[in-house]
Amino acid sequence: MNSVVNSGPANEAALARSGDSKSIDQFFSLVSRIYDALRLRSAVANRIDARAPEMAADLLRRARRRRAAFDLYLREAPSAYTEDFALAVRAQQGSTDSVLEIRRRLEAVVLKRIYAYNLGWNEEELVDLVFDRLTLKLPTYRGQASLRTWAGTLASNALKNWIRSEDAKPRMVTIDEAVSVSLVQNDEPDAFLLGDERDRSLKRLASELSRIAQEVLSPPEWELLQRLIIDEHTYDDLSDELGKTHVALRQRRFQALRKLKAGALARFGDDFSQVVLESLENE
Repeated sequence: MNSVVNSGPANEAALARSGDSKSIDQFFSLVSRIYDALRLRSAVANRIDARAPEMAADLLRRARRRRAAFDLYLREAPSAYTEDFALAVRAQQGSTDSVLEIRRRLEAVVLKRIYAYNLGWNEEELVDLVFDRLTLKLPTYRGQASLRTWAGTLASNALKNWIRSEDAKPRMVTIDEAVSVSLVQNDEPDAFLLGDERDRSLKRLASELSRIAQEVLSPPEWELLQRLIIDEHTYDDLSDELGKTHVALRQRRFQALRKLKAGALARFGDDFSQVVLESLENE
């Protein structure tokens, strides 16, 4: 990927384009694709998957005291999420395959949250922390929301708690440094190194966008965009939860995206779209 260009203030034409509704929608699509493309490195995913039998056994041990409630909860779960809840129940019944499937489904949710909080420099530790938390709290999942939504909320809370803790005060390292150390430690073959370079490009972009968002957006504005981009909530979801009309939410989305786009143009220059597309093509 091209290195990040600190071009100073975006030129007037770029800033003018930033207010165009169509260009804002295109920018939203690009940003969503960046976060959607985030994946765990194979070595990290394999390490977590290797623990799946142990996780399944632990879930089964803890579930024995509440097994009588499983059928009741399954009947009470909304029909739209019965499949998700059934998967969680199977995991608690000791199914290693179900634990692996949950990890696969929630991988993107966890990574999106980590990078939205600009914590990618400590990705591997935080992935372990969040998945351990998800496993611990899985018995509390009742199917009232999708597994992805439930996990997104839990991951967000776990990361916020981590930020407030002493663990959030180690030395800061760049994405490049973190991945380089990880590659040396894992001594992976060339094919995996190439994949990690593509992965690093996308994660560098996600980290930079999150940093820009924290600089130019208010916390409520960035939270709204996270709900739309990271959690993939609909306007119906947010309208019910926040008590806002669709029109009001669309206006807030537009204003936040206009600010974020102006910040991205100032940081990357007018070739921001090309930088993103080149990284996505190499995915």
